[in-house]
Amino acid sequence: PVYLTKNGASYSTPYKNEDEPWISNLDKSKYPDFADFCYNSAEYFVNKGYRVTSVSPINEPQYNWAAWYNDDNTYSVNQEGCYYSKYEARDLLKTFVKKFKGSDLDKKGVKVSMFESGSMEGDDSSCAAYMDCILGRGPKYVFKNAKLRKYFKEVSMHSYWSGADTKKNAENYLSDKYSKYSVAATEYCQMIYTDGLIYLDEDNHENLDFSKRYYCLGNFSKFIKEGAVRVACSSGVKNVRSVAFVNEDNTVVTVYVNNN
Repeated sequence: PVYLTKNGASYSTPYKNEDEPWISNLDKSKYPDFADFCYNSAEYFVNKGYRVTSVSPINEPQYNWAAWYNDDNTYSVNQEGCYYSKYEARDLLKTFVKKFKGSDLDKKGVKVSMFESGSMEGDDSSCAAYMDCILGRGPKYVFKNAKLRKYFKEVSMHSYWSGADTKKNAENYLSDKYSKYSVAATEYCQMIYTDGLIYLDEDNHENLDFSKRYYCLGNFSKFIKEGAVRVACSSGVKNVRSVAFVNEDNTVVTVYVNNN
């Protein structure tokens, strides 16, 4: 909330030059207030009957999220966000875990989500640096993040520009150092040839147009239910790809993609 930030805005103040050190827009003294806000928000929706599974306080902390100056000394911004150093991210998560763990919401299944990395990368990446600070057992972190290591069961990553090699490096890194944690791709998009799902006529909101991607996605989302488990599958036909899942009610779903 902007009433908690240093500059009263949902983005960081623009930097005079690119070499300035990045600064978080949330002072550490406000961490408990932010945790209270998120707890109260989640509690409100739970009491309204919504199924809330997690609260994610940190989105892509490795970016500066700052506005930028224009030639006339005004400034522009295109998205809200907040930078945190890896140590600040760790400390904020400690505050959240302290607030949520053992609470009434915790007993109802509401957990704190670990930071959502802006990229899906492996060794020598910003993603790895944050993860090591929050979950690592190395001498720099082992005594300072013990409660976080015990609390979290899942790591969250975004996949936008990550190519196959980058994702493979991430897989190797996670398998080597953090294999006990599940992985959630909490944001994903093919940034090349992108296409929305539903197009809305701004002059007539009842006039909708559905893209090809909408129907392609529907072949998966309509039949593969939450909690389904993937099982081995092969079409046996060249250029016809297949994937299969067993739903919790033991129904089996197979989706075929005909590349011919």
